[in-house]
Amino acid sequence: KAEDFHCKGCWGEDNEVWTPNCEIRLCVTDKNYKYCYECQEFPCQKLKNSAKKGKKYEVALERLKNMKKN
Repeated sequence: KAEDFHCKGCWGEDNEVWTPNCEIRLCVTDKNYKYCYECQEFPCQKLKNSAKKGKKYEVALERLKNMKKN
């Protein structure tokens, strides 16, 4: 089920991510970053819009923000 699926991150295998065409994943890999927070545009509108989709997306954005702080 979709709610049981956990994305393995932008550098995960195609079968471990929401979709190989994920716009966030494509952005990160095109810019050759490991994490979104490395980008000067972080947090960008794509991430903010994603966070509005539900709690796990909000949590993911908060984790990225915390990673950037450290």
